Amino acid sequence: MRPAILYSLFTHISTLKGIGPKLSESISKFCGPNLIDLLWHLPVSIIDRKSMPTIDKMQDGHIVTVSVEIQQHIAPPVHKKSIPYKVRCYTPSGFINLVFFHVKGNYLKQQMPEGSTRIISGKVEHFNGEVQITHPDYIEPPENIDKVCIIEPIYPLTHTVSRKIMRKSILGALKNAPKLPEWINSHFLKKEKFPSWHDAIQKVHHPESLDDLSPHHPARRRLAFDELLAFQLSLRLIREMSAKDKGNY
Repeated sequence: MRPAILYSLFTHISTLKGIGPKLSESISKFCGPNLIDLLWHLPVSIIDRKSMPTIDKMQDGHIVTVSVEIQQHIAPPVHKKSIPYKVRCYTPSGFINLVFFHVKGNYLKQQMPEGSTRIISGKVEHFNGEVQITHPDYIEPPENIDKVCIIEPIYPLTHTVSRKIMRKSILGALKNAPKLPEWINSHFLKKEKFPSWHDAIQKVHHPESLDDLSPHHPARRRLAFDELLAFQLSLRLIREMSAKDKGNY
């Protein structure tokens, strides 16, 4: 019988805020149906958004984060779908264009009013001698800079689940992760420098560098040890049950 303290981990993904039936079905098929399955869906890489170079130092393919002043919205001619929508932005070191395709309505003008300041993060490229970011990953007012994930974990994905949705789902699952009583011997815990299970599961989903993704990192080792221990205990229980069944004949 499952202990009550674990009930929250075995609730369905659909209970997470903002994850409707279609999304929960897609995530379930890829990761598994319960919150515990999301917790064990570990990141494989990171996006580092700490780089904040001046315009002249920006290099193609690099991820940058920059504060800009929205100067002008340049919509394409009507019925010219091949021409992108551009938002020209000013920084003290030069101009940068934000490029969008298939824009509908006034969403971008509402999100980035001319004259306003925004924090932008995305991949840089040069086009016709100008610096641009196509479909930025983040567009936030300065007061919401905490919403820009400076070190963003990257997870295995399926084409039906975006990077942002996966991250949102996992953060929701982490909020439901209980603080469990310790089951590892204190001497062994100290010797191996293992964090608690709760701290370990939080750490692996909040990496600060590529080193945090290493299988040798204490948090990853802790979780691997738990998985191995759980497997061995399961085998032991199965063998004991099998032995009892044989004794009944």
